[in-house]
Amino acid sequence: MAEAAPLAAPLEPSTGARSPAIGWALIAVSVMISATLILFGPQIAGLMPMTSELGGMALVYAIIFAPMIALGLVFARLDGFSALRRGDAAGAWAGIGIASGMLGLGMAALLSRLAGTLVAGQGAPLGGLIVAGVAMVLFQTASEEIFFRGWVMKALESRVGVAAAIGLSSLFFMAFHVLTGPRAPMTLVNLLLGGVWFGLLAWRSGGLIAPVLAHFGWNASEDLIAGLTPNPGSGPFGALSDWDLVGSPLWGGSEEGLNTSIGMAVVLIALIVPLVWRPAAPAPAIQPA
Repeated sequence: MAEAAPLAAPLEPSTGARSPAIGWALIAVSVMISATLILFGPQIAGLMPMTSELGGMALVYAIIFAPMIALGLVFARLDGFSALRRGDAAGAWAGIGIASGMLGLGMAALLSRLAGTLVAGQGAPLGGLIVAGVAMVLFQTASEEIFFRGWVMKALESRVGVAAAIGLSSLFFMAFHVLTGPRAPMTLVNLLLGGVWFGLLAWRSGGLIAPVLAHFGWNASEDLIAGLTPNPGSGPFGALSDWDLVGSPLWGGSEEGLNTSIGMAVVLIALIVPLVWRPAAPAPAIQPA
């Protein structure tokens, strides 16, 4: 597995736009377009007649996330690189991504269970649309990773260095989720930490497979396996089980669910630390005289 570059090191100038001003303009324009879609996508979808909640949700996803993929791919190409990168040791990183996403969600839920806020729900969780739900979650998470890590973070790397690029793209990631409605302070912390985690996975692996599968593993486990969103209840796709979060918001007992949990923050920090830590290089062997 290839060694990642130091966090503070920028990419070679050849990976960026020919003009620094053009590069920053591309980043700004793409972010503004995506923010506009997030703000007004649901209203646009509401203007079209829909006979089901699922159809309306699919339309909103198409209006918001399909353009995000297009923006990431096109603007990255204009900036001189590809937003779709396989990365190093793709098979190994795919396993790391999906395992860390699913286990991370499971550990965050377990901490809420130990705190007494995770309880069995009362609904009939299993729905007939699980496969459609898997496809929708994968579409959402892949589009976000293509845009934020494939395009925005990579474009920033050659201009401000890796560490700042991960931080700034994570702030954008957090801000975009805030645009969908009010967020508790702990939710903002967890969204920021989630963006850092995905960014570090992209940096360490050199591609998008790890962050896409980590993001998908977390969201699919939360939505379709545990039935934790929305809280309480389960979404339009149904879920394999139905768990609710009640009680203290600091352990997930609110409409924002697990996103407000300090347990989620603990788990995300535990996932981030190994990706930041770099073992010291072995000392050179002393040759005999």
